[in-house]
Amino acid sequence: RAHAHGLPTARPLIVIMLATILREIDAGIAIFIAVATAILLKECAEAVAGSAGAGDRGSLGIAALLLVSSAGRISARRAARAATPKPVLAVDLDEVCCGYLPAFCKFSNAVHGTSVEAADFHSYMFWEVAGCRLASR
Repeated sequence: RAHAHGLPTARPLIVIMLATILREIDAGIAIFIAVATAILLKECAEAVAGSAGAGDRGSLGIAALLLVSSAGRISARRAARAATPKPVLAVDLDEVCCGYLPAFCKFSNAVHGTSVEAADFHSYMFWEVAGCRLASR
């Protein structure tokens, strides 16, 4: 049920965002983000309290540097992961999982007027099979 401040509605989104961030970071990035967050929270608390030190450019600059460095490291990790080739599953279909030659013979005979049978094939280099007549196509 949604509340006026929207927290129950926002919780799933926050959980998804955190899960995505945690998947992308290592310990070094986590420390950078934690320190930047602490600095920004300190600055917010000082601003709410009306402190003269609120909005200190040095603190904000350090927090910004930490967050930009974190973003750069996350981008580098993503690029490295994208450059890693994914495994390929190859399935040998012809004459292993299904009979390719009988279907090819039927097609070739119907479309090209040949009279080949699976027994005629001694090679998968079809131009070497006498009845295929590939050279004339």
